[in-house]
Amino acid sequence: QRVDAFINDAVLLGGTLAKSQNKAEFAVVGPPLSFEQVAFMVGKNNSGLLTIVNDAIARMLASGELQKLYDKWITPYGVPIEGEVDALFKIEAIAE
Repeated sequence: QRVDAFINDAVLLGGTLAKSQNKAEFAVVGPPLSFEQVAFMVGKNNSGLLTIVNDAIARMLASGELQKLYDKWITPYGVPIEGEVDALFKIEAIAE
């Protein structure tokens, strides 16, 4: 059986398309339907670890290191940094 379309995370769709043996039969189309942030879970009473994680992310954003990693591992799957993701990167680069 075949389906006409399905919805999934943009990075997963891009990865599936990249690995497909018949790429010409598929296309990722349309604007994103939603935006989901990815998060680290830290215990309520572990403010030390939370500070370390937040500072590391802020340093990586400010130095451009996270952008390089994103460009290497995410952008090739058709998910460039733009819109909400771009704004989030800029906001998170400000250390708390």
